[in-house]
Amino acid sequence: MLVAHNQKKQLINLLKDDQIEGPFFCPDCRAPLRLRHGKKVRRHFAHITLKDCQGIYASESQEHLGLKALLFTTLSQSEVVSVEERFPDIGQIADLLVNDSLVLEVQCSPLSSDKLKERTQAYHQQGLHVEWLLGEKLWVKRRLRPLHYHFLNFSPWLGFYLWEADLANQELRLKYMIHEQLDGKVVYLEKGVPMRKGMINGLRLPFACRKNCSLFIPLMRNVAAYIQKQLSYGNSKWLKAQEQAYCQGHNLITASDDTFYPQVRLPKVISPLSSNDVAIASYYACFEAYYGQRKPSHQLVVYSPILYWNYDKIRNK
Repeated sequence: MLVAHNQKKQLINLLKDDQIEGPFFCPDCRAPLRLRHGKKVRRHFAHITLKDCQGIYASESQEHLGLKALLFTTLSQSEVVSVEERFPDIGQIADLLVNDSLVLEVQCSPLSSDKLKERTQAYHQQGLHVEWLLGEKLWVKRRLRPLHYHFLNFSPWLGFYLWEADLANQELRLKYMIHEQLDGKVVYLEKGVPMRKGMINGLRLPFACRKNCSLFIPLMRNVAAYIQKQLSYGNSKWLKAQEQAYCQGHNLITASDDTFYPQVRLPKVISPLSSNDVAIASYYACFEAYYGQRKPSHQLVVYSPILYWNYDKIRNK
């Protein structure tokens, strides 16, 4: 915790208050807190006992504390920012609230999909936009993990995207135009946003960008050989796909590469963070329609959702 009450119930913020005097108390449960610090431990408040507190600080990592502190210090240079902002009406504590409109949540450990959905929807009901910033353990590697499908957000210009927070390099990374290849590997564009003055402009990119994006994706050759190898490994995904093909009178390992065009798909987002479900459903449909009309080739370019929507409008005139 970076904020606490003193004996007069005044709010103490360790990131901006130089002179502080105890005793200190939890703003949520009023239980006593101790001030902890050390050579490898960022100065923070900790409960003496957590048994009576319903807060969210039972196991707050140094990475989480460090990212909150760095984001607060950086954004405060140009924006109105509060840390650990409480919303009693919806039972939420936002890691950071920027300009009374943007919530930044730093997530350094797995979070259940139900909890993520509940917290995101609660902020939306308050008229707040929320961006989740993923700590190191949750960064995207070669493939999307199950939890990543829940953290994906949506922009008409950037497609599906998510944020990563890098404390060591003091940088946010925006991974956008996220697609999955036939073999399950993830492809995307990436933009680094340094945590320094002006960072707010980077955070606005998903909803301020008005430039069509494109991503070149080389396609696999001899797809049938790849599938045959996966079937020999007992890959459940391809065993199921082959079974479905058999039921329709087809065989995947004798199919041509053109059968699998465009070889990439949009991530099947589960309970997307974006509240615009209609736009996302349209994105899926227009994406399929666009490449369904294209002649197969050995290379592919994917675009921003806005391009597929415009193509669909022209096609249906």
